[in-house]
Formats: sequence, structure tokens, C-alpha cells
Amino acid sequence: MPARRRPDLADSTGTLARVYADPRLFGFIPGNPAAVSCDTMVEGPKMRGATGEIVPVEEFMPLRSDAGPSWWEYNHNGGVWDRTDTLVALTQPEQDAVLTARMMNMPVARLRTLNEARGDLMETFTPARYGSEVLASVVPGTGIFFHGWTLVAERVEILPKDANQSPRMQTNPRFLWLSIGGSGTLIWEKGPPASVDQCLDGVEGILEFKPLQLCGPNIQIGDIYTTWTYLSVDSADVGRHVRSPIPAQRDRCRFSGVLPAFPTGTFSILAQFEVRAERELDQLKLVRGKDEVVGLYGQADGVNDLIQFTITMSVGAPVVARTQYLEIYYMRGVGEVARRTGIVDRPTTRLKRAMINGRMADNVEYHD
Repeated sequence: MPARRRPDLADSTGTLARVYADPRLFGFIPGNPAAVSCDTMVEGPKMRGATGEIVPVEEFMPLRSDAGPSWWEYNHNGGVWDRTDTLVALTQPEQDAVLTARMMNMPVARLRTLNEARGDLMETFTPARYGSEVLASVVPGTGIFFHGWTLVAERVEILPKDANQSPRMQTNPRFLWLSIGGSGTLIWEKGPPASVDQCLDGVEGILEFKPLQLCGPNIQIGDIYTTWTYLSVDSADVGRHVRSPIPAQRDRCRFSGVLPAFPTGTFSILAQFEVRAERELDQLKLVRGKDEVVGLYGQADGVNDLIQFTITMSVGAPVVARTQYLEIYYMRGVGEVARRTGIVDRPTTRLKRAMINGRMADNVEYHD
């Protein structure tokens, strides 16, 4: 059996010691800052309020549906898309359908999203108006969890067959699903790409066995939560897409091997989700160009009310391939205020306005 290598033992230049001593990289600080080595570490800071109290996780994702209406309006990719999220309560049968078979006991909320392209793109962005959903739980004293969501593909614009230009990426709003070109063979001419991610665009995916965990009982900088689970699609949805009467949908499923890929009309993929609590901020400033402020969230008062999470989705075993990446900012009392999505191009989503439990959100400044 080969010996396990210890690169730190060969750190003659001190490079590793300097890396491990940098709290910006790990969210931890050395127990003895004066020490050259960092054998002793202390935990990263927890999100705290103005008086030093630990902030409950539910304040960063307010999903109570019994305290008044809640909705969030966003600008996506510089006004190319509008996105609106609305909090919708699940009925008891819907709760049971999501959780009972998975042996989970937690309340589930539905975030229903409407995405609409800019008017001049309605002809080539197909569909230019579509809905999607996310099922989430906020459990005080336990954490924040995602149970399932609509699998929205990364799309390209649809051009006439006689067009002399190449189709552009739509950079459409989406959550965690396979990135374009990362899930198999693509047939990409004037029509839509053809691959698994495109074929199953718009179906509902549910996590089997384990939900995606965003954080624990408290939000703590430096925390890493890794979830291995199966992302599954109902067999009826698979059949409807593969044998759709709509030519455009059938075209998206025409890639080589589509039928062997779904031999029993089912789809399930082993996925890894790695969530990192990267940093806390007292104010998030989004700038266009050099100094034009287009979004300002929170107050610069020394109290950190915002948290940045990154979520990396990977699939495959034993070789793991990264297929999606999200960078999400949540603000205390408001929820998500900004997001960057994608493996290569990462368009920004920024909050315009929000109503939380029947009241308009404070400390949200948006500019077109």
C-alpha cells in the first residue's frame, strides 16, 4: 500500500503555513496569531446581531406563510429577464407527498417563480415566459434545507433556419441543474441543443434520501455542508418529454442514446452539493462599470446582516464533474438579495423590491 503523502512536511518555503494562516481563505483564525504554524485553530465567527446575540437562521430566509404575503422582485442579467418569487403554502397532502416517504419531519414552503424575458427578446427566447418552483424548509434550531426544485435548463435563443448568425445564450434564470454541454452529446445547429439537461427542462426534481442542507442551527463562517443524494424525476414527466407531441420538445430529446438513457421511463442522478458559508457583510454594494451603484443592500453600520453562500453541484462517480455553481447573498429579515449563476458565464440577479409578511422590506436600494 503506498504511503500517504504529507505535503506539509515538505513545506520548506513556508508557503503552506502562510496559506493556512490566512483567515480570508478558510474562515478560521489561528489560536495563537503570533505563532508561525497553525496547529491550533478556532471556529469561524457566527452571525450575530447588534448586541452580540446569535441571529436565528429563519431570519435569513423568512418563509412563514401565516403572517401575511411575501414576494420578491428581481432584475436578472441587466434587465434581460424579470424574476418574481412568491411564497406559497403547501397543503397537508402536498406536505405528505414530499416528506412522508423520505422519513422527514419538517414544514415545507414553496417558492413559486415567474420568469419573463424582455419584450424585444420574446421571439427568440423560447419559452420567453415560464414558471419554476423550489421546495424549502427553515427549521429553527436545525437549519435550512432544499427538498426539490424545477429543473430549468440553460437555454439558447431559437433562430429561423435561414438565419446567418449563431444563437446566443439566453442566460435565463435557473437553480441547480446540469449546465449546457455538461451532460452528454449536443446537437446544436439552428434549433435547441439536444441532451439530458435540455430534454428534462421544466420537470420537477426531488431529492431522495437526504435534502440539500444550506446551514446548521446557526450560520457560521467557514462551515461546509456536503450532501450526496439522488435527484430524481417522476417517470410520467420523463415519458411526456421524450414522447411529446410538440416538435420543439421532441427535438431536445433527440440526442444519441436518449432511449437507453431512460430504459424504464425513469431518471435519477447521483449528485453532490457542497455549500460553503463564505463571508459575512454589513452591506452589499453592486456596481456597474467603475462606480455606478445599481444595488445597495443593508446598512454600513458595522453590524453584519448579510451572508454569502456558494453552492457547487457535481455529478458522477467515481469521477465527479462540476455541473452548476451558485453564489447567493441572503440578508437578515429579507431573504435572497443577489445571486450569480453558472459555470462559465455568471449573470447577476439583484433584488428590486420585496414584501415580507405583508410589509415592504427596508434597506433595499435598487437602480436600473
